[in-house]
Order: sequence, then structure tokens, then C-alpha cells
Amino acid sequence: MMEQHGQEERRLPAAQRTGTGADEDHLRQAPGHGREHLDGMEPDPRGRVEVEIGVVYGVEAPERRPEVGQHVPDPECVVEQQEGERILRPTWQAQMPGQPPSAHVHDRGRPARERTVGDLDHGGAHRRDREVASEPPSLRFDGAPKGAAPLAEGEKAEDGGRQPCSRPQPENVRASPRPHRPRILPSPMRSTDEISAWVRDARRRTYDLVAGLDARELMGPRLPIVNPLLWEIGHVAWFQERWVLRHAGGQPPLRPDADGLWDSSAIPHDARWDLPLPGLAETLDYMSEVESRVQRLLDERPHPEVRYFTEYTVYHEDMHDEALAYTRQTLGYPAPGYGSGRDDTRAAATATAAAGPWPGDAEVAGGAFTLGARPDEPFVFDNEKWAHPVTLAPFRIARAPVTAHEFAEFVEEGGYRREDLWSPAGWGWRKETGAEHPVYWRRAHDGWERRDFDRWVPLEAHHPVLHVSWYEAQAWCAWAGRRLPTEAEWEMAAASDGTGDGKRRYPWGEATPEPARANLEGVARGLLDVAALPDGDSAAGCRQMLGNVWEWTASDFHPYPGFVPDAYRDYSEPWFGTHKVLRGGTWVTRARLLRNTWRNFYTPDRRDVWAGFRTCARA
Repeated sequence: MMEQHGQEERRLPAAQRTGTGADEDHLRQAPGHGREHLDGMEPDPRGRVEVEIGVVYGVEAPERRPEVGQHVPDPECVVEQQEGERILRPTWQAQMPGQPPSAHVHDRGRPARERTVGDLDHGGAHRRDREVASEPPSLRFDGAPKGAAPLAEGEKAEDGGRQPCSRPQPENVRASPRPHRPRILPSPMRSTDEISAWVRDARRRTYDLVAGLDARELMGPRLPIVNPLLWEIGHVAWFQERWVLRHAGGQPPLRPDADGLWDSSAIPHDARWDLPLPGLAETLDYMSEVESRVQRLLDERPHPEVRYFTEYTVYHEDMHDEALAYTRQTLGYPAPGYGSGRDDTRAAATATAAAGPWPGDAEVAGGAFTLGARPDEPFVFDNEKWAHPVTLAPFRIARAPVTAHEFAEFVEEGGYRREDLWSPAGWGWRKETGAEHPVYWRRAHDGWERRDFDRWVPLEAHHPVLHVSWYEAQAWCAWAGRRLPTEAEWEMAAASDGTGDGKRRYPWGEATPEPARANLEGVARGLLDVAALPDGDSAAGCRQMLGNVWEWTASDFHPYPGFVPDAYRDYSEPWFGTHKVLRGGTWVTRARLLRNTWRNFYTPDRRDVWAGFRTCARA
């Protein structure tokens, strides 16, 4: 979906690698602050689960969660380093060449409400090298700061949006490698009131995702696939300030050091644990101030450019929020609480949760199909542009994703030890990682268990298999005599209305997603059985094609015919040919972000994201 946490910077030309970070890999990084622990930090008394982070990287798992600052080895970069958001800044904002980031984290220590954003730390008040924020480690953030704009009384958190917008880039950064079509604002655009509500809703979700974490957890171990959570929430607000307040609104920076702290294009990934980050209270103040000023700008100057970039930053925040959630899974933190989830929506989402398996294939006639997004969509990414005709042979596609039980049979029959089932690249990955089963599984005396955030639970037989790489999905298909669908097949099975060349925005039609149709938004607090939510079936008879779990396809990530990069040119183009396409969405994805044409993409080794797969019958 996403801003791709963990995309591999080393694949870029050297000129593009210089000075870039590995961010938005979000979507794709966790923390290690250079000290064994934060000052005053006592051992965790809560008895949380020991996290075998080492398994993700193919190294021996530590006996306990790595200490803050501990470097978890990843000798061969088994998991690709994050892409980096790579939104390049105007030259007047650029960091001076050779200027290293400072290795301090500091806070003036004054009460949060006493400080104004313009008065935030820049330069002085640094303590000794690598000293941590002044807030005590016991500090817990359990909700939005006082200055955050809450949802109005009785207002429903938005969950039915259609599409994210393309990613902008400053115009004067560098010459385009080829002619670039000017950005045209979409029409019709969303109302100012709807965008304003989304700003509040997205920011509240971000607050929910860091609630309850202490200072140590907000930094965490230094890993290539996560960001320090404290850095990431500041980056989300900085991005909104950069594009809405400064770019569209013409306002000066809110704090002089913001670009040096949170610009993911300029700050290498590994340096993010060594920055002079403000403490939590000061970061929350900054986030609140940005939100307040954006709301004021929407009230006073709701012209199309302001609305366009505001909506775009909401989608950017949604993508980071999914990354924040899976960072908590990667690090073994407690499951996040989603304060915006309501009891009635949660009941609807889980009404058919224990529905069991959904075996069998759907028959799809094939023929002419229009792949990609149409120009009348309010927001689409450049890699979805534009709808173009393809012709597909008839095919049979599974009505549901592969279940944990079905994948466990592959494991039990020695699938991870049979080289003949794996591609050469996949077998090399398996040997390098030492993988013997999905990353968060372990054997128990009466079967398999999986780690769900900070606790071990019995493996749910009829849930989709989760946290598997493209290589693992491909090997399972070889074992089962199946194959992965191409992305064109996936989209046809999801979007075709079955009446000819008609095409649906969502599998079930045009109505925006709701809990009875798709497991999204985090309201179900986890996966559902693959037979759940029959109201979300596509015309072809496929279930859960949006929500529950991202689905790998067989397709490499390539541009559609006539591709022209959007204003943010590095969103898609650098990753063509090196990534695999995923479709659908997972249980924490925001509903407003998705549609049938949406293309997610990761390298085939990634298994930290919430990805599974469905299959097709071989011809």
C-alpha cells in the first residue's frame, strides 16, 4: 500500500542513494538508541512475551527482546532495507553536505502546554551524547494531547473513503528523467468538512497506536524494517506541515529543526535512532499544533490545492499507521487499542468470525477486461494509471485465501526441506534465513502456536495464513499443485461485475466498505475465518478480496502502458522490476485507502507485513 517500509535502497543508482533514508517503508523501523537502556529504566515487570526478532532476519533468536540500542544482525540484508520516502526538498532546505545528524535526544523538560511550537528545541540545551528524553521512562501516553482536535460529539470516524492521492514532490528539486505531465487536481474533490473530519480521525488513530508505550518502547531496537516509533509519529506531522502548511499554504516552518529531524529523504534510516528527537510530550505538542493549523487553513482558505494536499497527507498518515501497527507486532509489544472502533462496528465485523473454511474455486470466464483505474476516480496513484484493455484466458481462482491449517500441512510434510518446491531464489532465501515455518509460529505440545503481538495463541486453523513471504507462497503452490494469480486475474475476480465489461470499485459494488463486508480498520482486533463476511463477496464468488490479509500475486511490479510518474516521482518508478504486487488489504488497513485497482508492492522476501495469498488452479 503503502509507503514501503523496508524497500531496498541499494537497488537505486548511486546518485539516488546518496543522502536518502529508508523510510516509508512502512509501511512499511524500530529503535536502538545507543544505550543499553534509558536512564532510570527498570526491567520490564509486566512479563511480556519474549520476542524472537532474530527469526525474522535468519539469525539466532535472542533469549529476550533486544535491548534498546542493540544491533540485531542481518548479515546479508535478508530483509530488504526500507525504501525511504524520498520526497526531495528544495535546495534551500537541504542539509549541508557532510553535516552529520546530532546524536542527542533532548527535551527542555517544561510542561508540555507551556511551550509553543516556535519555541521548540533547536541547538542548545543538549545533554551529554546519546542521552535520552527528559520524560521519565514510566510515562505513558494514553490518548490525544489536550490540543488535539477531537471528533465532534456523535461524529462517526470516517471509514468509507475511496482512494489515496498521488504523492507530490517539490518542483525545483531536480530535472525529471523524462517529460512529466503536470498534476491536475481531481474533480470532483471531497468536501472541506469531510477532509477536516479525516484529519482528526487519522491523527487520533496515530495517537491510539502509540498509547501505552514507555520511553524505551518508543525507541526500541535498531532494525532495518521498522522506524523508531517516536521518530515516526513526528515524521507524520512533519509531512503534513511540509505539504499542507508550507507548500499549499505558503507558511514558514513551525520549528527550525523540523527538516533535520523528520525529513525521510535526507535522513538515512540508521541515523534515526541518533537524532536529537524531542521527547514524547514535545512531539505530541508539535503534532497537535500542526493539526490545529491545518484545520484553520481549511476553514480560512479551502481552495483546491489546500484540500488536495490535506487529503493526500491523510492517506500518508493512514499508511504509516499500518506500519506502526505491524511494528508493534514485529517488536512483540502489546496489541494497539483502537479508540475509534465502536462496539456496534466491532460486533458487525465479528458476527461471522468463527465461520470456518471456505474451500473451492470460483470459475472466471476470462476474456476482455479493463485493468487499472479510470480517470473519474478522485485519487489514484501513478502506478494505477490508467485503465487499459487486457485479455485473459478462463481461470479458476480460490474463493478464499489459503488457511493456516492448509499451510501447516505443507510444513508438516517437510515442505521447507524440499528444494524441488522452491525457486532458486526462494531456496537461497530459505537457507539464508533458516526458515522452517512461518516466522511467528512455534510448536506446542498439542500443535502450533503463533505470536499475536505480545502473547502466544493457538494457531487458528481457518484464519488465513499470515506473515509469509512471496517465496513461501510460491513453494506452497508448488507443493499443492496450484499457482498464484496474476494481478490482472486477481483484479478481474474482484472487480468484474459479471455482465461484460462492467467494473466495480469494490468487490461487492459501489458502496463504501463497512464491517459486514470487509475486515478493515482494526475494529475486529485481528483476523477472521476465511468464510466470514459473505456480504463482501465479488460477483465471481470470491470472499475477502478486500481486508483480512494482503494477498501476494504472481506479478512483478511494472508500470502500466503509457506510465508517467506523478509529482512525487519516486513513489513507484524506482521499484519497478524488483518488487512483487500484492492486492487487497489487511485487517488494520484504513477503508478509505482501498479499492479494487489499488496496487501494493514489496520485495519477495518480506514476511513481517500482514500478507497471505490465494491461489489459482493450474491449466
